[in-house]
Amino acid sequence: MSRDDGFAVADLSVHLYDDDKVKRLYRELGGDLGRMGHAMMLCEATLLASWRDGHRRTVHEAAPLWLAVDDELVAVLVRVGLLDRTHRRPLRSWKTWFGPAWERREKRRRAGALGGRPPKPQLNPMVNNGKPRPTDRPSDRTVSPRAPARETPSNDGGRNGRVGTLAETMAAMGLKVEP
Repeated sequence: MSRDDGFAVADLSVHLYDDDKVKRLYRELGGDLGRMGHAMMLCEATLLASWRDGHRRTVHEAAPLWLAVDDELVAVLVRVGLLDRTHRRPLRSWKTWFGPAWERREKRRRAGALGGRPPKPQLNPMVNNGKPRPTDRPSDRTVSPRAPARETPSNDGGRNGRVGTLAETMAAMGLKVEP
């Protein structure tokens, strides 16, 4: 496993505490708020450690040093479906949440390897023999970087038949012209 398999931030539903499994957990624990909080901390520690490491961790591997792993609570977490029988996040749930996040990141990495540009299309030798198609012509707005200054009509609207430079027109308009 590479150190980049995991995430620093996990995708987590804002409805976690409204989940049917969490409600079942509360009923199984007889409404004991202390045990409920302890069980949810074990569940969340397992979830977060799994996201951090990029693979499903067991509750025993994931629990922080300061949080005791109560085997009775773990059994209830398994019974309600918040952990599987191996004491990990259920595989279906893991694939539903972690899989798409991992794919999004890999897609961004591939794009980053290309400098954010899509890959160049491959020429098909069977189409147009590699010649540009009519839609491949340069834009009419393309300007040479060394094009001379464009002349514009003088501020008299060209009534005198004379065309002045852009600098002259700007000066006539009261705009400052710098070399």
